[in-house]
Amino acid sequence: MYEQDPLSALDAITEAQRIAFAPMLFQTALCLRNADVLAYLDRQGKQGATLEDITENSHVNEYAVSVLLDMGLSGRIITHKAGRYYLAKIGHFLLHDTMTRVNMDFTHDVCYQGLFFLENALKEGKPSGLKVFGDWPTIYPALSQLPPSARESWFAFDHYYSDGAFDAALPHVFASCPATLYDIWWMSQFLDCFSPEQIVAMLSKVARVMKPGARLCIMELFWDAQRFEAASFSLNASSLYFTCMANGNSRFYSAEKFYGYLDKAGFQVDERHDDLGVGHTLLICQKKK
Repeated sequence: MYEQDPLSALDAITEAQRIAFAPMLFQTALCLRNADVLAYLDRQGKQGATLEDITENSHVNEYAVSVLLDMGLSGRIITHKAGRYYLAKIGHFLLHDTMTRVNMDFTHDVCYQGLFFLENALKEGKPSGLKVFGDWPTIYPALSQLPPSARESWFAFDHYYSDGAFDAALPHVFASCPATLYDIWWMSQFLDCFSPEQIVAMLSKVARVMKPGARLCIMELFWDAQRFEAASFSLNASSLYFTCMANGNSRFYSAEKFYGYLDKAGFQVDERHDDLGVGHTLLICQKKK
């Protein structure tokens, strides 16, 4: 999906402006949702609502509603005809889609302020944005002490992407009837928390102690193993959370690069199962012969 540049010059400059003002659009969408404007328009259905009606049924005044509605039009969140506003498809998913809500809350509560320091994180190789919450080397020891909204959004994000994959993966893990299951040899969404060098080092240690016939099971989200562009986009965006907020040196990897790390550590992939849960991949590996 990324091998071509399909946009016309006019479409490209429009998208460039959307990027230039992306924080404004994001905050507008969040405010429209949190002020119950989207929910009210959803209830009105095809009859829509006037500015006055929306103001009376929201948590903000007419000025606030009017600037949000205008930007909402530009963001294709709502539509407007003959003095009445209507919920558009994007607005519908902002309001009703669980994945969108989880992603927005995570972006706003966990990442938004810290992303101001992304350039520092890229240069320093550490989570420079984490300082908005306190002084920690990584986010993991800080989780219990994050502000409630950030803590709740972090765990909601984590569980949304994790929980659904286990039931789909475990039949493959247990298909060979393993006698023993080690946490270092069943690695579920674990290795994306480390740099490539750390991944190779850990897997090399596992390879050295594995008995003949033992297998390594790795479950990860790979951005190049997704069926839909929205999923790849979400994973590549989430990688910047690792860069700026989590630890400064990890990410969601491509399967292409990850295969190279396995090879360096002495493993070959025997089985690959894609599309588990909301987009996980399970790799079942053995030591190279």
